[in-house]
Amino acid sequence: MTTHPSPDVAPTSERDERKRKKAAIAKYSLAGVALLGIGAAMTSAAWTDDAWFHGAASSASEIELMGSLTGEAGSWAEADAQGDVTLTITDDLTGFVPGEVRQVTVWLKNDSTVPLDVSSAVVTNETGVFDGGDPVTVGVAPVGVLQPTDEKAVVLTVAAPQWDNEDTAYMGADGGTFSVRFTGTTDLPTP
Repeated sequence: MTTHPSPDVAPTSERDERKRKKAAIAKYSLAGVALLGIGAAMTSAAWTDDAWFHGAASSASEIELMGSLTGEAGSWAEADAQGDVTLTITDDLTGFVPGEVRQVTVWLKNDSTVPLDVSSAVVTNETGVFDGGDPVTVGVAPVGVLQPTDEKAVVLTVAAPQWDNEDTAYMGADGGTFSVRFTGTTDLPTP
């Protein structure tokens, strides 16, 4: 009697082969699912949040360096251009003798809405005793930074050199003039 194997039963080697194929398919399927899960986790883990700030800025509304001969209310002038100089020094600067020094006080006021650095002063010597090889000189004391509404007295020093007896070129010289220009700038160094 010959027995035929039942249709449900496969030979052992065939059965083992099917198990291996199913195991391989299961492994690859699990690996694919794991990769998809990692990719989804990386995408969904990219949370973001924002912090917004809002601010308003404006430029200085006014830059104005004023000058005065007395520093008193009502005496301030803009005097912004050399041709528009309204501040004429009235102190007596005549009759200099050798080695004499005189001081004149002028006033500056920051009428701006921002600080002004007034470190720059330019003296222009023009004619007479302020001209030539050994002239009368004008020196200006440092001013520095003026805060808004600050007023400051500035001393101008007018000095004649120690002329000797042989140097008579300046004796009786007349009509000497000079100008002093102060410049205020908002270009302040940052702390």
